[in-house]
Amino acid sequence: MILRIKLFITGRKAVLRGGIDADICSVERYQPFPIRFYTNASTNCIFLKSVCNEEGQVVYGHGNRNTDTTCRCDYRRGFDFLVKPNNQCFCKPLQEDCSCYFKTCSNTSQVLSHDYQCIYITDTNLVTQCRPITDEEDISKGKSKLVEHNVSSPVYFIDESHVKITLYEGESFELEYPVSRGNRHVVIYKSGISIKKHNKLLIKHVNIQDEGVYHAEWYLLRSKYTMLTVLPLEIKSPEHELYLIEGETLALNYQLQHERLLLHFFKNNNFIAQTEDITKERNGMLNVLTIRNVKPKDEGLYFAKVNTIRSEATKLTVQSMFTSALEPVYCIEGDILQLKCTVYSEKIDVHWYKGDMEIKENETISINWAESNLNMRKCVILVNTALSLERYRNNSE
Repeated sequence: MILRIKLFITGRKAVLRGGIDADICSVERYQPFPIRFYTNASTNCIFLKSVCNEEGQVVYGHGNRNTDTTCRCDYRRGFDFLVKPNNQCFCKPLQEDCSCYFKTCSNTSQVLSHDYQCIYITDTNLVTQCRPITDEEDISKGKSKLVEHNVSSPVYFIDESHVKITLYEGESFELEYPVSRGNRHVVIYKSGISIKKHNKLLIKHVNIQDEGVYHAEWYLLRSKYTMLTVLPLEIKSPEHELYLIEGETLALNYQLQHERLLLHFFKNNNFIAQTEDITKERNGMLNVLTIRNVKPKDEGLYFAKVNTIRSEATKLTVQSMFTSALEPVYCIEGDILQLKCTVYSEKIDVHWYKGDMEIKENETISINWAESNLNMRKCVILVNTALSLERYRNNSE
């Protein structure tokens, strides 16, 4: 057997076509220097290209028949180089450590730029040295996965979510990522961390910790980013303590930060429904609870809620109109009948009744303040022998 040797330039491999001939390297291999090929040895280009498939890595450049693939970290998902490479935009896998790590910005409203710096998502005019990651790079990285699952037709996210959403604490937050070719295998990420393997995300009552940048991935197809900002919710409440007299009107005013927020009223943790004496009014951001003709049973702790966020409580105390009840009185015909009642304030106008008929002052009946207490009304009725004892009652306005 005759052993033949031939020298080929960079980027070429040996093929047998009658004799030894040259051909370019296949796409998955490269050859950076001239090499001698033997007829009894492999005819492949000597180096297999690197694959950027570690956590957080994507392809920066596919190389060519002379050079290896270069890798970068996926800033869109929050990844940065663990060790800074010689070129800040990419690294060479055979010469450098291309490991990536998840970088957390101090402000949750920020994302990483193409240069791996923390910026606000609205900083669209920022000049960067590194080029953005293109959809082609994503498709190239995920091509084998798509072929593996028999996906040959174009795949894309339908009706992607808003770029920026601002909510108040307690409001609901919903994202949906329908895919043109089935919704299985969709994964939703928050600030680069996988949070749900589904194409829908619902947070019934958001809080400050839910702030962040959301996106979805279907294999290695990536959706647009949605930045969620959560504002603290403040409910301006009435005074902490209120004192009313029985029969007066209670009006509780609550001020919100936005008209879209829906407020509910509670007393001692029980929902307050609207009735004939209880009304609820909404005028823009102002919400008013009104209770007419309050009674001692209306005493308690009142507060308002927007979903899970509640206002400060207001303690209501209701003073009874009459601070003492009429006691049974027994007298002898011809004696003086004296009835007394005590009311909350001397400004209250008291009316006396016999049966359903109001008693008016005359020569035998006098109604006046008691001398001993300005908060007491005294009704003195002179009963002669012609009158029989009947039942009296009093009322006030």
